[in-house]
Amino acid sequence: MATSQSRREFLTTTGAIAAGTFGAQFVRPRSSIAAEAPRGKAEHCIMIWLGGGAGQMDTFDPKRRGDPKAKKPGSYYDAIDTAVEGVQLCEHFSQTAKLMDRCNVVRTVHHDVIDEHAAAVNRMHT
Repeated sequence: MATSQSRREFLTTTGAIAAGTFGAQFVRPRSSIAAEAPRGKAEHCIMIWLGGGAGQMDTFDPKRRGDPKAKKPGSYYDAIDTAVEGVQLCEHFSQTAKLMDRCNVVRTVHHDVIDEHAAAVNRMHT
């Protein structure tokens, strides 16, 4: 018989697993995983979804400078340093760059469905 699980239990357990609590902790009961999961102090989270917006390489994930005339791929704009060492943003985000120590930029989201943005959007929002 399957047991029901509340949304909060599911999110807590999934979050703990995603945060790197694999190995021996993976097979422990849900209650012990949830009890050991680190708890943040944030009360709110703002998710900026730029569906159809500017490309990532010209905003939060800058690449080397490209040259369209020479057909060299890359960004149209220069990258600038931020308040976080090793993290750069597009030159047009100078005010945001000063506040990057208060931001989390997720650059590791991917999926294996080729050329299907709708599937990626659905997975991101759910």
